[in-house]
Amino acid sequence: SIFSTYQKRINELLGTLGADFTITDLSGKTDERANESYSDFAFLILKKKVPLKVRHDDAPCFKNTLSEGDKSTLAFAFFIASLEKTPDLNKQVVILDDPLSSLDETRREATAWVLFELSPKLNQLCVFTHKKDFLWMVYDKIPDNNVLQVRSDRKNGSWIEPLNVEEDR
Repeated sequence: SIFSTYQKRINELLGTLGADFTITDLSGKTDERANESYSDFAFLILKKKVPLKVRHDDAPCFKNTLSEGDKSTLAFAFFIASLEKTPDLNKQVVILDDPLSSLDETRREATAWVLFELSPKLNQLCVFTHKKDFLWMVYDKIPDNNVLQVRSDRKNGSWIEPLNVEEDR
């Protein structure tokens, strides 16, 4: 039941994030030789099941079917679904380092909405980004936030200072 609960939430998040695929057959497995547990799943892309791994390099699988943006979106969905199950979520400080790798504008906007929904459930949410448009999206969606920037020069090194987002726009 844990796997079906996670699969349902991950697929909800994938839909919210604009992915055109879902995961299916999420299950736990054990590698008897290595004595380690892991999970296995497949993808449903255009109503066709694509396994996580295959024996032939030319067959569709995770490695050769999903784009980098799809892989980032999937990882983010797994992370959020897992995070939401954390006991005492309201005591957690979550730090995300540029969660937008390889994402298009639609997925950046959707990511900002997921963070907006997550933010009030946490003690603190810190998001590092290089992308100004994403900074503005998050700033507009999440009230009562503080924006800091890292500045540096050769003479003084690096320091952190407040950023006036409205002025910066």
